[in-house]
Amino acid sequence: MTEPKRLRVLPIVITMVVAVVLGMGSFYGCDRTFMSHRWQKLNVIFLWSFLVCAVCFLASILWLLVVLVLNYIRRPKDGL
Repeated sequence: MTEPKRLRVLPIVITMVVAVVLGMGSFYGCDRTFMSHRWQKLNVIFLWSFLVCAVCFLASILWLLVVLVLNYIRRPKDGL
Protein backbone atom coordinates (compact mmCIF):
# COMPACT_ATOMS: atom_id res chain seq x y z
CA MET A 1 0.00 0.00 0.00
CA THR A 2 1.18 3.43 -0.76
CA GLU A 3 0.60 6.20 1.69
CA PRO A 4 -0.76 9.49 0.43
CA LYS A 5 1.73 12.31 0.26
CA ARG A 6 1.48 14.67 3.18
CA LEU A 7 2.18 18.34 3.17
CA ARG A 8 5.32 18.90 5.24
CA VAL A 9 4.49 22.07 7.13
CA LEU A 10 5.18 20.89 10.68
CA PRO A 11 8.89 21.89 10.64
CA ILE A 12 7.91 25.28 9.23
CA VAL A 13 5.31 25.86 11.94
CA ILE A 14 7.79 24.82 14.64
CA THR A 15 10.36 27.25 13.21
CA MET A 16 7.81 30.05 13.20
CA VAL A 17 6.69 29.40 16.79
CA VAL A 18 10.26 29.21 18.09
CA ALA A 19 11.21 32.40 16.25
CA VAL A 20 8.21 34.24 17.73
CA VAL A 21 8.89 33.04 21.29
CA LEU A 22 12.61 33.85 21.13
CA GLY A 23 11.88 37.16 19.41
CA MET A 24 9.42 38.18 22.12
CA GLY A 25 11.93 37.30 24.82
CA SER A 26 14.68 39.23 23.06
CA PHE A 27 12.43 42.22 22.56
CA TYR A 28 11.44 42.19 26.24
CA GLY A 29 15.09 41.96 27.30
CA CYS A 30 16.05 44.76 24.93
CA ASP A 31 13.22 46.94 26.20
CA ARG A 32 14.10 46.40 29.86
CA THR A 33 17.83 47.00 29.46
CA PHE A 34 17.26 50.03 27.24
CA MET A 35 15.02 51.63 29.87
CA SER A 36 17.70 51.42 32.52
CA HIS A 37 21.09 51.55 30.77
CA ARG A 38 20.49 52.89 27.23
CA TRP A 39 23.27 51.55 24.95
CA GLN A 40 24.89 48.98 27.20
CA LYS A 41 26.54 45.95 25.57
CA LEU A 42 23.77 43.63 26.79
CA ASN A 43 21.13 45.81 25.14
CA VAL A 44 22.92 45.54 21.79
CA ILE A 45 23.03 41.74 22.12
CA PHE A 46 19.28 41.65 22.81
CA LEU A 47 18.64 43.95 19.85
CA TRP A 48 20.66 41.83 17.43
CA SER A 49 19.07 38.61 18.68
CA PHE A 50 15.62 40.17 18.14
CA LEU A 51 16.58 41.13 14.59
CA VAL A 52 17.88 37.60 13.90
CA CYS A 53 14.61 36.12 15.19
CA ALA A 54 12.59 38.54 13.04
CA VAL A 55 14.57 37.56 9.94
CA CYS A 56 14.14 33.88 10.82
CA PHE A 57 10.37 34.37 11.13
CA LEU A 58 10.17 36.16 7.79
CA ALA A 59 12.30 33.46 6.16
CA SER A 60 10.00 30.76 7.54
CA ILE A 61 6.99 32.57 6.04
CA LEU A 62 8.80 32.60 2.69
CA TRP A 63 9.64 28.90 3.16
CA LEU A 64 5.96 28.15 3.84
CA LEU A 65 4.85 30.00 0.72
CA VAL A 66 7.38 28.14 -1.43
CA VAL A 67 6.26 24.77 -0.03
CA LEU A 68 2.61 25.58 -0.61
CA VAL A 69 3.23 26.73 -4.19
CA LEU A 70 5.37 23.68 -4.99
CA ASN A 71 2.76 21.40 -3.46
CA TYR A 72 0.05 23.05 -5.58
CA ILE A 73 2.12 22.67 -8.75
CA ARG A 74 3.08 19.04 -8.09
CA ARG A 75 -0.31 17.75 -7.03
CA PRO A 76 -1.89 15.20 -9.35
CA LYS A 77 -4.51 16.53 -11.73
CA ASP A 78 -7.81 14.67 -11.40
CA GLY A 79 -9.69 13.79 -14.54
CA LEU A 80 -6.76 13.98 -16.98
